Parts: sequence; structure tokens; C-alpha cells
Amino acid sequence: MVPTRQTTTLTFTLTSIVVVAIVVLWVFPGYLGTNCPTSTVADGLSYCAESVTLVDLVCVPSGPFCPATLMTSFSFEGVGFQLLLSSPEPGSGIAFLQGQIVERMGLSYRLTLLGDPLLGRSSVNWTSPDNAVLVVWQAPFLTIESDGSFDSTVTFGVSYEYLGGL
Repeated sequence: MVPTRQTTTLTFTLTSIVVVAIVVLWVFPGYLGTNCPTSTVADGLSYCAESVTLVDLVCVPSGPFCPATLMTSFSFEGVGFQLLLSSPEPGSGIAFLQGQIVERMGLSYRLTLLGDPLLGRSSVNWTSPDNAVLVVWQAPFLTIESDGSFDSTVTFGVSYEYLGGL
């Protein structure tokens, strides 16, 4: 029995789909198995990413109560983040982002980023030494709200390779 043109085309199409699916799963392990809000690429690696708004309160020296600086803690894709937003002088636009990152296997890293619009950078990034975690902080580094508090949006990500490897 000689295969028909339609049978050959259908076989070729199905084989192509299977090959593409295998290659995608091999190149991007964990990509289809995660519920990533967004994806971002840094240094050639793809990251499952999410953004969070960090808030800090401006302490008025003449006030009777000066609130403690707020540490924002959250978990994303099994990685723990503790981030602290602070500014030496809120009106200056200069800010610091400090924190600790704890990966699933217990690896812990500290980060400190300086957001300074006078340096002319549109963003500052931090990547863990094993490239599993990415933190991106884009200008404006601080937004001062009408109530005197200030906030900033930070994007953080976990590499698809890291997600697929565990």
C-alpha cells in the first residue's frame, strides 16, 4: 500500500509538532508548568517574573511617633524575598533597596541597590551568583505620595531553568 499525499502531510505535521514540543520543553524546562504573570530576559536567561510595589513611610522628626521602616516579605515560585525600601532624604529621589533572598535549597543572598536618578541609569539589576533569581528596579526609583509616604515598583524573577531543575 502506497501512502497518499494527505497521509504523508499529516504524518509530517504531527511529527513536527512533537519535535517542537520536545525542543521547547528541553530549552525552557518548567516554562509550561508555571503560572508566570510575565516573563523577562536578562543576560540571555529567561525568568518567570512578577512586580511588587514596595512602600515606606517618611519619618517626620518633629512628630511624636516615628514608625519603623517596613520590610516587605513575600514568596514567589518557592523563593523567599525580604526587601526594604529606604531613602536618606525622600525629596532627593535617591533610594536604597536592600534585602535578603532565600532560594528553595536554603541558599541565601543579600542585595543592596542604589537608585540614583543623577547617575542617569534607567534601571539597576541584581542577579544571584547562580543566576536563579533576578531583581530589576527601574526609574523612577521613588514616587512620593501626597500623604508623605513613598513607594517604588520592583520586578523580581526566578529563572525557568531553576524552576525546571527542582
